[in-house]
Amino acid sequence: MNKQQSKTQSKIMSLLDWIQELFCAKYKIRIVELEKDNSYYLQRLKFLEELTARSIEVPEITIEQKELIRPYETRLKSLNIVCADLEYYKLPLEKWREILTKIYEKFKKAHPYQSEIFDCDDFALLYAGLVTYTIKMAGLDKQVAFAIAWSGSHAFNLFITTNTTNTTNTTNTTNNGIYIYEPQDNNIVGELENMNIPYDVRMVWFMG
Repeated sequence: MNKQQSKTQSKIMSLLDWIQELFCAKYKIRIVELEKDNSYYLQRLKFLEELTARSIEVPEITIEQKELIRPYETRLKSLNIVCADLEYYKLPLEKWREILTKIYEKFKKAHPYQSEIFDCDDFALLYAGLVTYTIKMAGLDKQVAFAIAWSGSHAFNLFITTNTTNTTNTTNTTNNGIYIYEPQDNNIVGELENMNIPYDVRMVWFMG
């Protein structure tokens, strides 16, 4: 094994150790809280660890503009929401686009869609882990507000931005800059308020 192969293997093992800590220890408790059929997600954890071994490294990023947010204090509080931490950083929409695109470009070929084996919930779980690990490697002192979200028929991701706009409804409330992300094709689908099936969010889980 040459030096480059050894370095690559070391990075993979470091990532897997972190995924093991993230999913298989502290956060198993969080998953148990999410659904009665949580065993389905628990069975995926080992599979996701092994699958991540194909990935060499997460992208390098720098984050300068960020603001603290408490998801429980946004309009998400009306949903079934679980937060591993109290506070997270929300980022500008364009920074989110940059981060997610870099991750997608690195991992899209390593993790193709497979019905019943690696489908929508696996994509959402994996991308939540990849974003969390990318932020950890970037040296931030808190995680970013990137979550796994479920509707009645689909799993995907959700994130909170610093971008806010006035809505057009009769209450004249303000959009918290909450966007839906489809990890299968790197598509920022749109704002939470404008979503219909299959992105009608019912349950949200923020990791930490």
